[in-house]
Amino acid sequence: IVHAPDESIFVAGCESVLIDGYTAREVRVDGIDPVCCRDVTIANSEIKSLDDAIAIKSSYILGHRKSCEGVLVENCLLSTFINALKIGTESVGDFRDIVLRDCTIQNLPGFPSFAGLSMMSVDGGRLDGIVYSNIAMKNVGCPIFIRLGDRLRTPENPPIGQVGDILISNITATE
Repeated sequence: IVHAPDESIFVAGCESVLIDGYTAREVRVDGIDPVCCRDVTIANSEIKSLDDAIAIKSSYILGHRKSCEGVLVENCLLSTFINALKIGTESVGDFRDIVLRDCTIQNLPGFPSFAGLSMMSVDGGRLDGIVYSNIAMKNVGCPIFIRLGDRLRTPENPPIGQVGDILISNITATE
């Protein structure tokens, strides 16, 4: 996919998703958005996005609160102006058992992204069992960004979410 005017892949409420060997360049919005999904694998892919390269979300898109869980992202090359690997912002449901490993984040010189690894719970969801390992970043403004906030965009009026059980290992960031 080249010059996608919006997300290049958007999957919502799906189970057993495999995206392997995918290439997207100059995507205007997010590269891949698994939203409220279970058992998703994104592997051996190259994504160059003007927004988030991969954004794992749990929104109210299905009309009710639903988790996003069992997501594996591995062996990917990502380039972005915003976040390379993002979990959240849209975070009404929980995020569980998400593994991001063996990836390279390489942005254009002079155009560092906002964050390499970004985790945000701002709508009441819980981040639990998140693993980042073996990730190399180049030209990233903020290598690791974690936010717990109270935007709480859901009609259920939940309490502030939680962030816990996160493992970050073998991460390098240069320039």
